[in-house]
Amino acid sequence: MLTLLDAIDCRRNAAVGYCQGMNLVASTLLLVHADEEEAFWVLAAIVEHILPQDFFSPSLLPSRACPLVLLDYVQEHLPRLYHHLVQLGIDLPAICFSWFLSLFTDCLPIEVCCLFQAPSCC
Repeated sequence: MLTLLDAIDCRRNAAVGYCQGMNLVASTLLLVHADEEEAFWVLAAIVEHILPQDFFSPSLLPSRACPLVLLDYVQEHLPRLYHHLVQLGIDLPAICFSWFLSLFTDCLPIEVCCLFQAPSCC
């Protein structure tokens, strides 16, 4: 896994750098794609073409925006749930930030994470 993260960090995209959530994504990819090179290319495609630019940058600005967008969505489309969370003092963005940063690999079964890839990956 360190080779995979090092390749992304230093060799492929030095502007991205290393971010804590990347280790969970990388380890999931290594479980799904037994070949380290294949896992590298999938991670490179995710970081460079699928995620918003600078998602894993040191500022984490795009990744910090995702939970706030979710909160706005819940407030607009699920107002009862939103008010219930507010009444309980639950900080939804704080709770789900790690979910977004790890691309949900730390909170969903691997079979669900694989649904976003080719059907034959799991």
